[in-house]
Amino acid sequence: AKPIPVLPFKDFTLALPKRSVPAGHEIPNCHSEAGLLYTSGTTGRPKGCVLTNEYFPFWGQWFLSRGHTLALKEGEERLYNPLPLHHANALSISLPTMLLAGGCLVFPDRFHASTFWGDIVNCKVTAIQFQGVIPAILLKLPETAQERSHKVKFALCAGCEPSLHQEFERRYDFPLVEMWAMTETGRMTTAHEEPRMIDTRALGRSEIGTELRAVDGNDNEVPVGEAGELVL
Repeated sequence: AKPIPVLPFKDFTLALPKRSVPAGHEIPNCHSEAGLLYTSGTTGRPKGCVLTNEYFPFWGQWFLSRGHTLALKEGEERLYNPLPLHHANALSISLPTMLLAGGCLVFPDRFHASTFWGDIVNCKVTAIQFQGVIPAILLKLPETAQERSHKVKFALCAGCEPSLHQEFERRYDFPLVEMWAMTETGRMTTAHEEPRMIDTRALGRSEIGTELRAVDGNDNEVPVGEAGELVL
């Protein structure tokens, strides 16, 4: 392979492609584009979401406002998230939350089951954020002393299998709080207040700032106990 030429900083722009449209002249504000993140494409093709300057600090403020089992203290927290920073879970939620709280974001190159508890203990992690498949993986590991010598107050998780929820909390001695969000929403709904109904797929309640409904094909609310489409 050819070596990559190293350009002096003053010549750096010479290596960049020419822009196809003129640069804008507007003064950046809270509504200006700050990022472009693609959705996971769970139910269709991924969509590119244009995210504004206010989107990111709003996420952090929302997380910090949760309280109850998700209570965070200013200047004291170390939040562990093994998901990549090009993913909304880590970039949009964890990073601005720790910046606003004066805390520390801890993230490895990726999730490693074999070193997970060592990282949690050695980095003095106080809170965890991950996806629902990880609890299932951790519960298959042999028990170790480290898994009970941590400082974790809670784990914020999306999509934990209900049959594993109670066992996870019993074994590791901290609440596993369900959440639901999309890249587009800029906020999350969380089952962080008791009763959390951990034996179900409960993901939180409507409140000021997040209104949730389950609707039918005509956008009418379905009766309790009937399946519908979740809208936020």
